Amino acid sequence: MNLRRTLAASALGVAMCGAASAAVIDFDTSNGIGVINGQDIYSIMSADGSVSATVSTIVNPSGNTTVARAYATVDGAGNPRGGRDPDIEPTYVVVDTLGPLVDPINNVLVVDETPDDRNNTGNEVDDNRSGGVITFDFTAMDVLFSGVTFIDDGTLVVSGSLDGNAVFSSIIDNGRTENALQRLALGTSARVDQLTFDFGRNSGAIDNVMVSAVPLPAGVALLMTGLAALGFARRRKTT
Repeated sequence: MNLRRTLAASALGVAMCGAASAAVIDFDTSNGIGVINGQDIYSIMSADGSVSATVSTIVNPSGNTTVARAYATVDGAGNPRGGRDPDIEPTYVVVDTLGPLVDPINNVLVVDETPDDRNNTGNEVDDNRSGGVITFDFTAMDVLFSGVTFIDDGTLVVSGSLDGNAVFSSIIDNGRTENALQRLALGTSARVDQLTFDFGRNSGAIDNVMVSAVPLPAGVALLMTGLAALGFARRRKTT
């Protein structure tokens, strides 16, 4: 059993040491499990399970802790769902110059205002008109962040840090255009262990967070390969 564990750990380590594979956190699925409209998001994984993050949220301007929730923008036929917040549903006004949309917009992530909305008798999700901040903490690994999609009018400040030190900060400005969609695409991927999405005092939603797990250093890869070879040799000797 110990030999099998050694070989398994070695194989996993060698696999992780290759080039970082791109992943998308899209709020449609988390590690292959479907995310539903109105679901509280305290943790999220990419669809392929390679990247995971814990999620925390505060609402502006009070600074009180609240929750991020998934908002389904389309129905089963791919048409605008007609939820409480049509300004983050299709058809989008794409205001960037990155070409046609490749990844579909289904579920998005919002700072939800429903717990404080007395008129919301149906208890449906609605992005917060007072804004807020959503923070992703990649507790298990560092990641390479390359982009995100922002929907609605107003601005979104996207920033990343590593070991508590600021790495980058970028602003997506959609002006006053309702249903505006703009994608941030960094020229060079940024290595981070935390991402913050600050809506200021505006409403809005995010989708398609582009990340990839940082591979292990080459020295670790050699160590894992050596352990695997040693385990194989020991197994041959005992047989």
